[in-house]
Amino acid sequence: MIKKLKYAIIADIGNFNPVYYDRDKEPELIAYCRKNGFTYLPSKSKKSVYKLENNHFVRTGIEDVVKVNAFDLIFDQKTIQKFENPNHNEVRFIVENNEIKGVVHIVDYNSVFISVELYKALFEFESNLRTLLIDNDLDNEDFISWVRDEAAKSDSDFWHRKLKTLEYRREQMDYANLFQTFNFRDLLNFAKHKNLIDLSDKEIDNVSDVRNSVAHNKDVTSHIDDNGSIVYDFEGLDIFLEQMNSFFHSYEELSDKVKR
Repeated sequence: MIKKLKYAIIADIGNFNPVYYDRDKEPELIAYCRKNGFTYLPSKSKKSVYKLENNHFVRTGIEDVVKVNAFDLIFDQKTIQKFENPNHNEVRFIVENNEIKGVVHIVDYNSVFISVELYKALFEFESNLRTLLIDNDLDNEDFISWVRDEAAKSDSDFWHRKLKTLEYRREQMDYANLFQTFNFRDLLNFAKHKNLIDLSDKEIDNVSDVRNSVAHNKDVTSHIDDNGSIVYDFEGLDIFLEQMNSFFHSYEELSDKVKR
């Protein structure tokens, strides 16, 4: 399940039917580039590009810094770095044998492909987590007892509020399978407390953040500013890479434990 996502390549998220430069449509293409925050368009010949400069397009060669390969791994740090310089707002050209085959942009990390594959992987991850707990003879009461113990030794309202919520939801637990009514991050910390998984606090945070981004359909590389313009966020992409690599490691460790 995880391999399709972990080893995904640029070809999985790229656009192989891009908007090409057309002299007869230059005013519309200028507006298109400005709306989307980039300046390059591929030529119809696929051998060169057009760059928007001072309100008109100039034909130029394809610089190496804006080239990517279709087979570049999308979650590899070397690939991510190709989007950073010289300007993370620009499109990158998928080039093969000196010919443009398509384009890709950091916004494509918000693609349906990644969202769907990540949703499927998270579904299996959560299922494996519950299976691991059950296989070790743990149940809902063990989890509640753990929360109760944490609340007893803490002056923080955090654990007391959590315990109060659990007590309030006891009836709901009768209508769900074991561990299905509990917070995802809490279950990870519970499994760690029971020495069933060997994840750092940072890895647990990263995996939980990945899950939340999928649950709330969060764009990881772009947002709309107060003026309605698209703002691209390379730092968000860099953070997403770290979170995803934590998820891959956690997924594989958990999967191995369940298979034993």
